[in-house]
Amino acid sequence: MATPEPTTTGPGSRRPLASILCEVLPTQGSWSDETITVLALKDDAYVEHGVFTRGAAALSALLEGFTADVSEVFDAPESGG
Repeated sequence: MATPEPTTTGPGSRRPLASILCEVLPTQGSWSDETITVLALKDDAYVEHGVFTRGAAALSALLEGFTADVSEVFDAPESGG
């Protein structure tokens, strides 16, 4: 059984998480190293939960069992608008 692609819901729509990450991540840093850094809030500061590269699954610090395939995030087509 295939694992369904993570999605998010909005008013009347469900979008693949990878397409949302492609819109958000470039504003947070450079695409050149193709890594995803997951942060977790500990007390009053963010700490690094992990740095994940192509071929790995980025693991959520908050949602148990939630992952995002790093390669799929960077290979996802850019959103048209």
